[in-house]
Amino acid sequence: AWVVSAMVVGIFAGAIVLVFAFGTSRDWVVATKKGAKRLERLYRERDMSSVRTWSLGNMAESASRWRIVNDVVMGGKSSSAISAAPGGVVFSGNININGGGFASCRLPIPKSVDLRQGTGIAVTAQKLEGASVRYKLQLKSSGFDVPSWQSDFFVREDGTASTIYVPFSKLLPSWRGRIMGEQGVPQDKLGEMSEIGLMLSFLTDRGERNQPGFEPGAFGILVTDLSVYAEGEL
Repeated sequence: AWVVSAMVVGIFAGAIVLVFAFGTSRDWVVATKKGAKRLERLYRERDMSSVRTWSLGNMAESASRWRIVNDVVMGGKSSSAISAAPGGVVFSGNININGGGFASCRLPIPKSVDLRQGTGIAVTAQKLEGASVRYKLQLKSSGFDVPSWQSDFFVREDGTASTIYVPFSKLLPSWRGRIMGEQGVPQDKLGEMSEIGLMLSFLTDRGERNQPGFEPGAFGILVTDLSVYAEGEL
């Protein structure tokens, strides 16, 4: 009996810790627990030494080709910029969650690159500033009223560089923070993609609160390569 009592006390104490740590909102607690599980899963780095890759361009020479899309388009106050750096580009800025909560940048995909020949996108990046580690990779076709296909990815907290492999099968169609369809970019849609982007947002790729992994305020990452990668035979 005392073993059962101890287990009950332990469970009750754990519940109290969750409430004090994340607030009294049940939705927030559930979202945070789900986010923590996804964070743990996405942080795992796979051995991708055998894949083939082809670059989307020299990042060190691409700074002038990026364009900025921040939450000011919906009345927000966040800011960001792309600047040239040795070996790549720096995506940096400040996230203000009062009235908005995201900053992003987009780069045209070279016409010579056919995404349909690949499995996904490989991002080589490292954190430079801020506490945020969960960013989004985005793909978008031309036009205003079309969804962005997106997936979360994580940079290392310690600021060391890593290459993150984001398969096309994991991307979700999103419009203004709302999921608009099933996971995975169809082959015909891949052929329509004209831009690749990076985003830092208070929402995850599924439209949930970006916790853990996000903090408002200053941020910065160095991106040294964006490549299409392919696994197996083409």
